[in-house]
Amino acid sequence: MEKKNKKTRDNLIILVISCFVILMVIVPLLHQGFPRTHDVNLYMTWLYEFDQGFRQGHLLPRWSADLWLGYGSPLFNYIQPLFYYLAEGFHFIGFSLVNSVKAVISLSIIFSFVFMFWLAKEFFGKWPALVLATLYIYLPYRIGLLYIRGNFSEYLATAWFPLIFFSFYKFLKTNKLGYFLLSSLSIALLLLTHNIQTILFLPVLIVYIIVFFWRQIKKILKSFLAIIYGASLAGFFWIPALLEKKYAQLEILASGRYDFHKYFIGLKELFLPSWGLIGADFYQVGAIGILIIIFTVYVVIKHKKVDFNMKHLLFFLVLVIFCLFLTTKPSAFIWEKVPLLSNVQFPWRILSLVAFGLTILGSIIIFPELYKIFIKREPTRKYFIILSIFIFIFSLASFFVWNTTKPILYIPSREDNQYSAYYQLFDESNTLADSQDNENLTIKKVALNLYSIIPDVIPKGVDVKLAKEKMLDITDIIMQTVIERQRSFFINKLEFLSGKANISASKILSEKYEFNIESDSETKARISTFWFPGWQAYIDGKAVAIDHSNSLDLMDITVPNGKHQLRVEFRNTPLRNYAWIISLAAFIIFLISILFLLLRRFFIRNKYAN
Repeated sequence: MEKKNKKTRDNLIILVISCFVILMVIVPLLHQGFPRTHDVNLYMTWLYEFDQGFRQGHLLPRWSADLWLGYGSPLFNYIQPLFYYLAEGFHFIGFSLVNSVKAVISLSIIFSFVFMFWLAKEFFGKWPALVLATLYIYLPYRIGLLYIRGNFSEYLATAWFPLIFFSFYKFLKTNKLGYFLLSSLSIALLLLTHNIQTILFLPVLIVYIIVFFWRQIKKILKSFLAIIYGASLAGFFWIPALLEKKYAQLEILASGRYDFHKYFIGLKELFLPSWGLIGADFYQVGAIGILIIIFTVYVVIKHKKVDFNMKHLLFFLVLVIFCLFLTTKPSAFIWEKVPLLSNVQFPWRILSLVAFGLTILGSIIIFPELYKIFIKREPTRKYFIILSIFIFIFSLASFFVWNTTKPILYIPSREDNQYSAYYQLFDESNTLADSQDNENLTIKKVALNLYSIIPDVIPKGVDVKLAKEKMLDITDIIMQTVIERQRSFFINKLEFLSGKANISASKILSEKYEFNIESDSETKARISTFWFPGWQAYIDGKAVAIDHSNSLDLMDITVPNGKHQLRVEFRNTPLRNYAWIISLAAFIIFLISILFLLLRRFFIRNKYAN
């Protein structure tokens, strides 16, 4: 009884500390406004686009109609949708766009702590797990992802790292179906969250499995099967994204301002504070991270026995050092030789793996060589509580008191419709001001927000330079233009290149346009939307050809004389349908397997009860 009471008391202490530690990371989100991060307004604007398509019945809204001011973009055919699915869930039940995004960010922080706690508890016990989970959500790179750069999808992706390691380790250790399903699900979650973090993390997982289970071929094969099954669950997204790359100018994402050669960093920048709100990025290991590396090297040298914990120290120490090397210029030859690395864009993004590795290396707290330096006896519960509180207080002071990553500015929260692509042109957070005028500051140029107005996902046939020039024509308009007039800057969806015609009625949705046209002669109509595989045209219900051989890849359709209904609709290609079938089949198998596990547990309990 006493032992049970002690366990309950310990769990309560861990729960209270955990809640307080998590809450303090979430506190900046409780502000009425939204932190002015590098990617300001991106998530609300893209969620607005996602919501428009989702509410019109599209399970995955692949076409974002308002981007490029009406020319559109196949944004979610290539950008992972999980963050937006989660946010749409909150928005659907009544949250505003801003609060929906904040809710998912908060979930990401909670996931990061809980999943790291699970993993660390499995390896080292619940008290070291409290320390390591606290460390994971307070490491500089991950805090900076939230409140400096504002890449929330990337942060969510890093929350899955410990879950993936936990589930695969448990599966390979127990060979249980439940952990196989959890392993596959965690892989699917990563694939649906962030392309770049998937590219970075999966090789580490595969190497880990091979290194730690290299003599157990069956287990390695089963783990690969779990990865393949997880990929099947997420196939509806990544299969079209991969096989339809040829239809989009995705090479833009690895060149120009995304050329990785421009973003290598030095050792000074890694170990000294060098970040800021405007025009600067953040890449810092942090004081605690430096101490962890030093103590890990010390323990590796002093510790004689190569046991399970020592193997993990060695593996993750090599990972951390190698990843730190990859952020520096001498590693350029590796980036140039490995094709997929160029898609990472910014070498310092690999610090996500450094943060994960440093957290596991934090397990040196359980090694006698370390705590014998400070104390002369076995570590107790108080030791781990004090260590957790130290990490918490030091990080709190570093990040939020000394303004290292505390949000310095907030932008006001707006109504949902004000996060549309149109309104963002006139949002003060996306403008450039020319202050050379005397006393009165005149806004001479409205800066197109390349994330919300002109995303880099653009169909292959579009002349990007010409399209941007057309967009930039709008920058001559004074920012203070009233909202009622902003729709006048929207590109007309239908125009006639030849002949004369009248439009008696029209209906424009995200992925479907309908026009009732009347003309005395044959006309050539132009739909001012970029062509992309899936767009189909119908006149009076019969399919007709689309000509998109113009410099902007817009859709030209010949309409005969008389009264006709012209319908243009974005549909799934056969490839996208096959991908949906693969995911649906995998998901049905997943549900059946879960039902099987629940029924088996129910019958086993009844058997022992009787």
